[in-house]
Amino acid sequence: MSAFAFLSNLVPAVLQLALLMIFVRRRLYREFLLFFAYTLYSILVSALRLWSMTPVAFFVVYWTTEMIYGLLALLAILEVFRPTLESYFGHLWSRWVLPLALLIVSLISLWRAAYHPMGHTKMARFAAGSYAFMLGVLCLEVIVFAVCLRLRSRRPYPVRWGRYRLGIIAGFGLSACASASAYLVRFIFGSRFEAVFHYVLPGAYIGATLIWLIAFFKPEPPLIRNPTDPDMLRRATDSLTEATEEARKDLGFRMNCLFWL
Repeated sequence: MSAFAFLSNLVPAVLQLALLMIFVRRRLYREFLLFFAYTLYSILVSALRLWSMTPVAFFVVYWTTEMIYGLLALLAILEVFRPTLESYFGHLWSRWVLPLALLIVSLISLWRAAYHPMGHTKMARFAAGSYAFMLGVLCLEVIVFAVCLRLRSRRPYPVRWGRYRLGIIAGFGLSACASASAYLVRFIFGSRFEAVFHYVLPGAYIGATLIWLIAFFKPEPPLIRNPTDPDMLRRATDSLTEATEEARKDLGFRMNCLFWL
């Protein structure tokens, strides 16, 4: 393992270890469970990658853990963003759009591994499939990030998040944009831009960990919500609907009692 690979795994692990301590101390894992799982997984994976010293072992460990990275990152973004998505798009997003998108990405990665491998060995097929899978997941992250930015600038009632949620979305979004660009450049132009792919990915990941650490370094101030905030209106509507239904059932029960009397 080169010195650059060693540092690119060690530096974000140290930053995320500090972030993990903040989460445990303030019990933030109750609110951001998937992001907490992503942070813990990142620390364990960094230790595993540092332990995988041989080139073949490091290659297999890197791409296997990278695919799990992508899935956890996408789920962590949706954990933060799901209430807003459901407010604007209903449950259709989480029930159908995301599973269908992941299915399409998986099928494309299998197709690339079977028919467009980087060589004639099993390792080459594995590399082609994992590469296509990561590119697809990163594109999904970029799309979700773009929707976040669109809703945040929406007029006349933009969506507002606290510093924690905004930090999570910004870290994942900016890292996904930089990483997806590196993947696309490597995919289109081949090994001529191997240096871009080699340096951009760890740089984007370190930048994301710095954004998260800055966002969670201090306790989040209370968020004063706009009374026309879509999330608040949705929750108020749900509560009113439940109260109306309970009142209707209670009235029906009383009317039945009067009828039999």
